[in-house]
Amino acid sequence: MDFSAGDIIIEYDDSDDEAKHALIWVLDANGKTVIHSKDVGNLQGVVQQSVGALAITDDDVKYLVYRYEDSTVAAAAAWFATRWATRSDDPMVAGMVKYAATKNQVVKASVPFGRRGDEYQTEEAWTANSLVRAVRAWHRGLAGVKLSSRKGISCSQFVTYCFQAASLHAALHNMCLQSQDAKNFLLGPQNFVALKKGNRYSLIYEALKSVEKDLSGCIPPGMLVDAKTTDADNLQNCLERGDSKFKCVGAVATDNPKKPTKAWIEAAEEKSD
Repeated sequence: MDFSAGDIIIEYDDSDDEAKHALIWVLDANGKTVIHSKDVGNLQGVVQQSVGALAITDDDVKYLVYRYEDSTVAAAAAWFATRWATRSDDPMVAGMVKYAATKNQVVKASVPFGRRGDEYQTEEAWTANSLVRAVRAWHRGLAGVKLSSRKGISCSQFVTYCFQAASLHAALHNMCLQSQDAKNFLLGPQNFVALKKGNRYSLIYEALKSVEKDLSGCIPPGMLVDAKTTDADNLQNCLERGDSKFKCVGAVATDNPKKPTKAWIEAAEEKSD
C-alpha cells in the first residue's frame, strides 16, 4: 500500500509498550517525504528528509501508520508541515550540516526542537487556550511565520498543530463568522505572532467566542487535545480512540530496515467481528 499525504507515522516500542516518536508523510518530487521534529543528528528541529528517517536499529521498534478519513484535510496538514520544515537538501543547510559534522556540532532548523516543559507533566484536555494556540498555528502557517522559534517544538506537538491548522483552514474558509470584528481580528497577523504580550490571550479568545463551538467541532476528535502539553504516547492514544476519525492502516515496510531508501505500508489485517 502506498502512503498518502498527511499519514501520521508513530514509532512504537514493543518492549516498553509505548510510542516514542511521531512523523508526518508528505508528497515531494525530490524524495524528501518525511517531516518530523527531531533532537538527534547534526540537523535538529523540524526537518524534511528522506525515508532514511524511518531506519530501525532495534527489533522491538516498528512504525505504525494512521490515516485521517478526510484526505483533503490530511493533505492540507502535510502542506502546513512543509511550511514549517527545513529541507535537508537545501544547499545552504546541507553545507552547514557537513561542516558541523566535522566539528561535532549541531545545526538548528528554523523551527528548533523543544520538549514539553516541567510545568506540563500531564496532558490537558481541549480548553479555550488550546483553541487560541491552534488558531495561532493556522495563522502562522499561512503567514509563513515560524511555529516556535524560541522554545522549539516536539514531534507530537508538531504533528498535532499541523492537523489542527489544516482543520481550521477548511472551517474558516467555509463558514461565516457571526462577528465582523472577530473576522477582522482573525485576519490581523499582529494578533497571532506574539500571544503573551499584555492580555492578548484574553483578547483573542473574546474574538473567537462567537465561533468557538464551530471551530472546535471542525477539529478531528483524535486531535482535540492541547498541542502544547501532548507527547507521542498521548498522541497515539488519541488516534486509537474509536471516535478519532483516524485509522491504523498498517505498518511501515522498507527495502533495508537499517538504511531504507524506499518505504511502503504493509496493510493491517482487518479485525473480524
